[in-house]
Amino acid sequence: MAKYQVNFICGHTETVQLFGKTSERGRWIEWAEQNKVCHECYEKEKEEARQAATQAAAQEAVENGLPPLIGSEKQVPWAERIRAEKLTEIDRLVAPVAENTAKVMANPELLEKANRKAMEDGFADFADSAECLKEVVTRIKGIDSAKWWIDNRDENVRHYLLEMAKKVAKEHKEAIPVAIDAKAEATVRPESPLTETVAEIRVHEKSVEIVFPEKREDFWQIVKKQLGYTWSGSAWTLAIGVKTGSAADRAAEAGNRLLSARFIVRIFDHSIREAAINATYEPRCDRWITRSGTDNSRFLISWGGRDEMIYDAARKLKGSKYNSTAKAVAVPPEQFAEVLDFAQMYEFRLSPGAQEIADQARQRHDSAMVAKPVQTEPQQLPQPGDKPAKLPVPEQVEVADEFKD
Repeated sequence: MAKYQVNFICGHTETVQLFGKTSERGRWIEWAEQNKVCHECYEKEKEEARQAATQAAAQEAVENGLPPLIGSEKQVPWAERIRAEKLTEIDRLVAPVAENTAKVMANPELLEKANRKAMEDGFADFADSAECLKEVVTRIKGIDSAKWWIDNRDENVRHYLLEMAKKVAKEHKEAIPVAIDAKAEATVRPESPLTETVAEIRVHEKSVEIVFPEKREDFWQIVKKQLGYTWSGSAWTLAIGVKTGSAADRAAEAGNRLLSARFIVRIFDHSIREAAINATYEPRCDRWITRSGTDNSRFLISWGGRDEMIYDAARKLKGSKYNSTAKAVAVPPEQFAEVLDFAQMYEFRLSPGAQEIADQARQRHDSAMVAKPVQTEPQQLPQPGDKPAKLPVPEQVEVADEFKD
């Protein structure tokens, strides 16, 4: 063992104790002077890295909507870093589970097996089981005790998930009777249903979903062909927009169509469920006059299906052309009066954009100058063969001086 003065790359000199062969000590000193910093600089860099990691973790927590940690000044920075690392591991672990959940929901056979397993585990169905996992992750992310994260820093994230899952599952089992009662209340059965599979209609702000874990041609004909829903991978979905009407009306209409076709439906909203039974919803309108999507300056007349009579009537509007891209008849804004009469006659609805075009065209029409032009007689020009007009003879004729003798 011997002590050596080493000039580190940071510019500081420090005494170090080295062991081993003299040649190896020399090689280490040469390497250290080119690659290492002194102990003080090393600790300083380590502290700066810790602070940077803490700041990054705190910023990420704010961006992800995580609650601020509660603890001492020394606990919180440490716990911030621990939480960031653990939640990253949890997200990485849960992501494949979420992907597999979508595959199960899209496969009737897998879903049936998963539902049986969920019932054995104390859940009403597989969807409830999947929601339980979401609740577990949400609750872990909601833990705001710095001490808890520090005390559990050495635990595997699977342990986090398992312990929280036990707690959530226990609460879920206690709530199962209530959930079953709610589902029974929301379920409507027709006389002699075609199948015991329930079509659950879920209403969102901008869409309506129908979950039906069974492949049936008759169901597909109603939902896709008649109502225009598309398959999202886990449910039949209808996006709500200007031309669809409200989500409540579309959900009630779907419920009514399916009940009429002898399918069991489940709708949790009481008013929508009653509207589906009694057909008291606003029917979907397929006849629309909208604004052109290319230049936003023309009317677009569209309707559901093929109707040659409507097409012929639309094409009689002055300046109309068929737009093959939009599958609609385009009409110039100057014909707003005819378009409005057409809409009233054939019960077409105007979108806000089409109404704006009509209002602007009417304003231009009403503000245009109205003038009565002065009538003039057409000028009669000489024609070949006409005799030239006689020139008038002046009473006095004067001869310029330059032409006098």
